[in-house]
Amino acid sequence: MKKILEFIKKFFRLKNNHNETIENEIIKDEYKEIIESPVIKNINWKLINSLNNYDIVLVKMTDEEINRRNIKKDHQKRPFLIKYKNDKTEMLSGYYFTSNINNHRFFKKEKNKGLKIVLNKDTYKINKNTLLLFEEDIKLPYENAIHFMAHITNRDLSKLKKYKNLLSKVEVISNNENMVIEISDIISKDNNKYIIYQIDNTSCYGYSINESNDDIDLEKDHNYIMFNKQLYFIDYKNNIVLNKNEEIHIIGRFNDDVVNIIKENKKQLKFEQKEKCKKKR
Repeated sequence: MKKILEFIKKFFRLKNNHNETIENEIIKDEYKEIIESPVIKNINWKLINSLNNYDIVLVKMTDEEINRRNIKKDHQKRPFLIKYKNDKTEMLSGYYFTSNINNHRFFKKEKNKGLKIVLNKDTYKINKNTLLLFEEDIKLPYENAIHFMAHITNRDLSKLKKYKNLLSKVEVISNNENMVIEISDIISKDNNKYIIYQIDNTSCYGYSINESNDDIDLEKDHNYIMFNKQLYFIDYKNNIVLNKNEEIHIIGRFNDDVVNIIKENKKQLKFEQKEKCKKKR
């Protein structure tokens, strides 16, 4: 009797194990089917196929980007400049824009303040002037593209290529075919550095500029300026005039505020010189 009871228990134990094994195999098969099934992407192919490099499109940021940048959900949609698109990976590569044109973290670094590209709202028919965040390349899925906005102008595209190089400390050549010289540019000429303070129809004008370690008071000595925590001596007597069409080697940029200070300092120096002449009389 005892042996019969043990046999019955063993039989049901084996049956239960067999059923459990079958059930587990069914679950694995279903899970495998879910994993291997293609992900359905909601891509607007008509839009994607119509897009070209350096088009500006409205996009939706990825959740990862929102979290990484600590951005509110209502700022998720923003303009995006397409650098190129890749049909194999179905990804856009490019740069975000922001309407916060003055306080973005990139431009808190003083050395980058001269590298600011702002799209004019009237030129591009957008609600606000918009800052191009070209310091970081972004990859964005095709499905995040919403609609076409505009194509970047040749002027802004030239700036972008110039500023990307300067950001990487790569020299930029300005000439008749690629005239990208601007006020506030730092140029190299005959082993000297000059800051361009004025440009007209045919020429650009610069003052010699040199790094300095002098201990001076900027409010009293108007031959110096400070930029990116570095003191510079401006030699107003050593100026240069260049034809805009000739080859000009651009090695950096200051912001326009620095040039305004240089101009004001020059006026102040002239005033002080006049006052000295009056006293001598």
